[in-house]
Amino acid sequence: MSNKLPAELRSPSAKKECRLLGVLKSAFKFVNWCVILFGWVEKLWQKSEAFRSLVTDLFS
Repeated sequence: MSNKLPAELRSPSAKKECRLLGVLKSAFKFVNWCVILFGWVEKLWQKSEAFRSLVTDLFS
């Protein structure tokens, strides 16, 4: 069975680079979701007195 990847993508350094790019892509997605979640919580914090009192009670 032949390998369909070009020779330059079969080298160990290319595999490490692909792995690193995969990790960076996953990290970017995680940070992006954290930013979205933080924005949502911030809007909820500003609009809801009940949410603020709940959080204050939890952490006091």
